[in-house]
Parts: sequence; C-alpha cells; structure tokens
Amino acid sequence: MVRQNLNKIPGILHDLIQINEDRVLIYSQAVNQLKQEDENLAMIFNWFAGEANQFVRELNRAYRSVNRYPFIERSLSGKIYRMWMEVKPAFDQTRLKDILQLCEYC
Repeated sequence: MVRQNLNKIPGILHDLIQINEDRVLIYSQAVNQLKQEDENLAMIFNWFAGEANQFVRELNRAYRSVNRYPFIERSLSGKIYRMWMEVKPAFDQTRLKDILQLCEYC
C-alpha cells in the first residue's frame, strides 16, 4: 500500500507542474491584454505569474528528486485555454471583465 502511494508521487508532481506552468502563461497573457490604465491589475497578475514560476521551480526540484527525467510537456487543457484566451478578445467588447473572468480559475 505504501509502495503504491509512493509510485503516485511523480504523477502528482507532474500535474502540479503543468497547472502552475499554465498559470504563468495565462497571467502573462492577461497582462498583455490589459490597457495601460489597468496598471494595478497588471502588477497583481505579474505577482501571480511570478509566484507560479517559483512553484514550478520548487516542484521541478522535487520531481527530479523522485524521478530522473525532468518535466517538459504542457497540458492539453492549458494549451486549449491559452488559445481561447488569445482569440476571445476579438469577439468581446468588455475586455477588463473578460480578462478577470479568464483568470478566475487560475
């Protein structure tokens, strides 16, 4: 039982790395879509992206300590979400509200 749980650790770390790499990209894209007058919100999103970046570094260290191979792939759901975030502003007029909604689940 303990051995089975230990075997799950690399997969769990892998998932956490994917989630946080997706967060970095989503928040960075959100900053790029903000208008200049939304400077305070851009600072918050940059802070969130930096925090997620730090999590990725720490999780990669933990991942390498239990698995010799570094994590290098991105999640499919994250790719789809990022593509949607790039396309969505073309359809919407209320940009700030939409950007906040897109970041809500990060």
